[in-house]
Amino acid sequence: MTTSIAEYYLNELYDWKGAADLYIEEIDESEEWLEILLKLDSVPPFAAKVEHYLDQLFLSKEALFKLRSDIQSAVRRLYKNQIPLFNEHITDNIKTQHKQLRVEVHRIEKEYLDIKYERDAFLADAIEIQNRIRKINS
Repeated sequence: MTTSIAEYYLNELYDWKGAADLYIEEIDESEEWLEILLKLDSVPPFAAKVEHYLDQLFLSKEALFKLRSDIQSAVRRLYKNQIPLFNEHITDNIKTQHKQLRVEVHRIEKEYLDIKYERDAFLADAIEIQNRIRKINS
């Protein structure tokens, strides 16, 4: 069990960075699906919705990139001479910044997950409609 506050914070920061990296990968894959759907152009009413999701994913990705930068800054604050700070060197300012970052991580993650699940449902419906259109046209 971790007894150092710095080590606990670092573990949390690395977990957050891993989650941000995963979400960015998911966004890249989603953007590809949405671009394909947009290019098929056989479902014109969906074009505006596709553009909406592309915009939302862009904003989420930007927020995640900023979050990764903030995480890196927080990691640097927790080291001195490449060694995690001792408990007595964890200032109230560091604790406050970490708590604020935790709130920001949860906010960004929730926003992304809300978009992701809404977008997934939309993609599933759009693919189903695409398949119906192909059957009718064949």
